[in-house]
Order: sequence, then structure tokens, then C-alpha cells
Amino acid sequence: KTIHFLILNNSYKNLKAILQGLFDTDGYCSISKSIKKGINVVVGFTSTSPILLDQVQNLCLQLGIVFKRKVCFKGGQSNFSGKQYQCKKAWSLICSNQKNTRIFQKEIGFRISRKGEKFKFLKDQKFQSEQFSEYIPFVGEWLMNNFSPKKSINIDDLKLTFRKNTSH
Repeated sequence: KTIHFLILNNSYKNLKAILQGLFDTDGYCSISKSIKKGINVVVGFTSTSPILLDQVQNLCLQLGIVFKRKVCFKGGQSNFSGKQYQCKKAWSLICSNQKNTRIFQKEIGFRISRKGEKFKFLKDQKFQSEQFSEYIPFVGEWLMNNFSPKKSINIDDLKLTFRKNTSH
């Protein structure tokens, strides 16, 4: 599954509608409770397509919403209602901090009321400072692909080079 490139290069209004449709079908909204943070709203999107997950994550980043990616099912045999099924590996994009969840609610939201009604818990919460919870998408994956744990890291390999914009 992927989003066609013609759809990806669409208007803001249409991209928002595409994301709403994807989250209404394969997305979820849940409540987590902890002693330390109290009630928290978690928004997620699950798929077996890594390409689709990249596309959804990038579209959300364009709207200012940061999602983390996690494996939610390793694949293999599963038992549903007494029957055995062979299932693919699946990943979830997860948004669990208040800042990004509030942006998701404002920019995308859910059209399905049973999913969207969980946002009412955000209204009752005081906004928490999340100065230590920022996340940079795709960096972990890049590091894993470019630096194995057994390989020594040369500091010069980590330097970034910037190209001067000469298009003006």
C-alpha cells in the first residue's frame, strides 16, 4: 500500500482529508493512565506497509505533528477465533505527547465519533511542558543503517555538510 504521488502533491485541504480517511480506517485513539502523568490521549496508525507509514509520517510532519514508529506485531502465526492465520509484520505510528496530540486534533482529527470523543480528556488537562520529550523522526533508522554496533564510529562520518542555495 502506498499513496500515489499525484495525491501526495495535492492541496492542504485534500491532504488533510486523505489523512483523516487513513486515520479513520487504520488509525486509533486511546487513553493511557499513569500515576506520574495522569490521563493521556494516544493517537496511532497501524500498517504492514513501511512505505505507507513513511508517507503518512511525512505528511503529518508537514502539519507539525511528530509520530514515533514502533513494531506492533513481529509477524508469523496468529490465532483469531480458533483459526490460525499467517500474518505480516506490522508497525504503528504513535503520537502520545500532549503537544502533538493537540495539533493532531486541530489539524486532522477523526470523523468517527467513537475515536474523536477521546480528545475530550485533553480539554481537562493542564498543558504539560514537554521540553525533554522531543523526537526526531528517521534519525534512529538512519543511524542503524549507517553504523552497526560492532563498527567503531569516526566523528568525521557524523559531520553534516550544507550546500549553499544558489538558486537565487
